[in-house]
Amino acid sequence: MSPCFDLTTNLSQLSYGIFSQLSRQLDSQELWLDLFSDQEKSSAYSLSVAEKDKCLRLSEPGAYLLRLLGNRGQNVKSFLAKLHSSAKIYGPKMDIPQLILHRKFCKLKFLIY
Repeated sequence: MSPCFDLTTNLSQLSYGIFSQLSRQLDSQELWLDLFSDQEKSSAYSLSVAEKDKCLRLSEPGAYLLRLLGNRGQNVKSFLAKLHSSAKIYGPKMDIPQLILHRKFCKLKFLIY
């Protein structure tokens, strides 16, 4: 089965199934707090105080934030890049959203000396 999106697909245009899976994943472990921690105001991943307060009050902030990213022009490729760079800081909890978006992981070979 091939995905119904490609790397240039805007995040707000993802199919309902993919969108809801991503949304739920962002809600779990409050993953969105880690992703939206950029201090630079021009970053798509920075939130104003009012936006952050709104997200903290919402029952499903993941859906709101995915739509917000879509409105800010973010696509699957840029979101995968953000998840990948965040995984270097926050660890494997960033892997599931990448897998939902069909990111390919390379097999690793461990050499024992």
